Amino acid sequence: MKNKINIEKWNINLKKFLNIENKKEVTPNYLFNKFESIYFEKIKSLTWKLYWLYNKYNLDHDEIKNQILISFWDLVNENNWKNNENFEGWFWNTLKLRTQNYFNKLHNSQYTFESLVGYNQTNLHSLNTKMQREYSIFDSEQISLEKIKKFISIDEYELLYCRLNFIKPKFSSWKQKEMLNSIKQKLSLNSLI
Repeated sequence: MKNKINIEKWNINLKKFLNIENKKEVTPNYLFNKFESIYFEKIKSLTWKLYWLYNKYNLDHDEIKNQILISFWDLVNENNWKNNENFEGWFWNTLKLRTQNYFNKLHNSQYTFESLVGYNQTNLHSLNTKMQREYSIFDSEQISLEKIKKFISIDEYELLYCRLNFIKPKFSSWKQKEMLNSIKQKLSLNSLI
């Protein structure tokens, strides 16, 4: 089967840790199930500790547990195991640190800034939506925000600019609705719609 992993050359400490000394090949699902069944209490304890540590970020227990499993998988696939006398302690400490590094990086203000600058979360759908908002095509003519600027007030222009660039406007939702209706009326009066 092509999904099996050859574990003959793995470190003996890792094989003992997962109780797979007599196996030659295993599937990834088998490794995850074995890890979860043997160390259920330790995974649960680590999940709760990380939950308490990162409680202000509103993380879910399942999200933390999934990241622990991802860190476990990355750790297993590294193949640079050291022959430590206390392999289990080293393994759990490394797993905890990797999971913490992931969540620290995720919630670090510099990382958030870089991901916003790099448009990491922009997908084609939101890009298409933004383009459709920015340019409306009527009678084969593109009407840009700059073209309608002379017909609308400064606050209405600011609202449209914020909506096109996915910036939260400073106006209340009720005020935004009123302003949008006003913009539609002004544009229809000036025959731009």
